[in-house]
Amino acid sequence: MVMRMTSAQLWQSEVSRVLEALLTEQPAARVAIFGVGNELAGDDAAGGLVIRRLLQLTKPSDCLMILDGGHAPESFIGKLEAFAPDLVLIVDATDLKAVPGTISLLDMSRVKGNLPSTHTLSLTVLTHYLQQAVACQVYLLGIQPRSVAFDTPLSPVVSEAVETVTHFLSHEANLKMMTAPEIDAC
Repeated sequence: MVMRMTSAQLWQSEVSRVLEALLTEQPAARVAIFGVGNELAGDDAAGGLVIRRLLQLTKPSDCLMILDGGHAPESFIGKLEAFAPDLVLIVDATDLKAVPGTISLLDMSRVKGNLPSTHTLSLTVLTHYLQQAVACQVYLLGIQPRSVAFDTPLSPVVSEAVETVTHFLSHEANLKMMTAPEIDAC
């Protein structure tokens, strides 16, 4: 499994670089931000919380889908296929073997083996399916959890990471996706 830890500034610059490269190559690119997680399992709620907050902060666009996949992301494959994204950015609490609250961007095409998962379908299997069915790039914006124990609250350090990710993605979505040309194909 290939994982690279990133500092606060590095994961942000990597997300910006991926979006900029995509939008330079395809100005009308479609991006799906797909949160995954179980809100009843402590820090595993991180992906869904990011999505719910993004929906409040981000302007609607035909080029941007923001979707909460909950603890069963496979249930939303049809919606992702219908949207036909060029890029899927999965946001999830992921065991990065790092300090709780660490945020890292992983290119899922480079991940070997299965990532540890609390979901009914592993993100690795989901990624391979999306890459084949939709022919899109898939990245994972992982947040290192402190605890994913059932019926526990979100830890303060992961709550802070959720806010950081939310505000950064909101800013990126509103800047980059809203400046994409108005093209009917998008």
